[in-house]
Amino acid sequence: MNRTYDKLNTQAFEYNIENASKLRELSHPFTDNFGIQGVCYFRYYKDGRMLRLGTLDEWTRCFFENQLYNFQDGDYRDLFQAIYNNEHLVIQSGEPQGDMSGKLFELGIWNSCGVFRQTGDSVEGFFLAGKKEDERVIDFFLNKRSLVNHFILYLKDKMGSEIKREEGFIKTNLDINAVWGSQQDKSEHLDDIKILEATPIQNYYISTEFGDVSFTPREYQVMQHLSTGLTCKEIARELSISPRTVETYANSARAKVRCSTKSELIQLFKKYALEEKFSQSSLDY
Repeated sequence: MNRTYDKLNTQAFEYNIENASKLRELSHPFTDNFGIQGVCYFRYYKDGRMLRLGTLDEWTRCFFENQLYNFQDGDYRDLFQAIYNNEHLVIQSGEPQGDMSGKLFELGIWNSCGVFRQTGDSVEGFFLAGKKEDERVIDFFLNKRSLVNHFILYLKDKMGSEIKREEGFIKTNLDINAVWGSQQDKSEHLDDIKILEATPIQNYYISTEFGDVSFTPREYQVMQHLSTGLTCKEIARELSISPRTVETYANSARAKVRCSTKSELIQLFKKYALEEKFSQSSLDY
């Protein structure tokens, strides 16, 4: 590595290289198809720490050598969108904009797609890297969302212990906590808010083997949070309700789809409703 490398993050770099082969092996069923040449998972925490895992060693070296974990322009925008909307999609195509996009383009990593999602006290991201001359990964990302979501859940299941390892954390200069509490101008969302206010939803429908089943907004939201791995206590904190109330919503949802256990309910939700990302904003307005 060259001299521009931040020695504070040596351990995090070694952690990335150490785990790259495992991530490549797990990603094979997907990277062998759809024009995907690389996969990257990352998570930003409120205290400014970042965790990252990627399959492309060349990009990992470039990322650390150029300290791209400290870039701010696009990152703050994408993080704010994810925090405000719970989810934010990103497509990298056309002419590169910014330092990170430029570096990716130089390495032939382009036509890539990703998703930012707020998960409790962090924002996690998942990116599929394409090639300059091949746009198949964009088509895969946009038109096979259920398969993309399955891939994300599969990797988190298989890499769960690695994602939590302390030595993988990168020290950044990003003030993520400030973004969380930001009073940034939300005027661009005013039209969205007006539409939500004008079109209130009383029930959410999922088409299942039992037909179309309706759920209240809270039942649906509890199922969505359960599907991400949160416990009832964690969901209660997220929704500012009691754990017993969370259990009540979960049990009501289970009864509607004839599930005898919470695990069965989660599997059913992942199968039929995972593509329908539920936003807190639809409850807030």
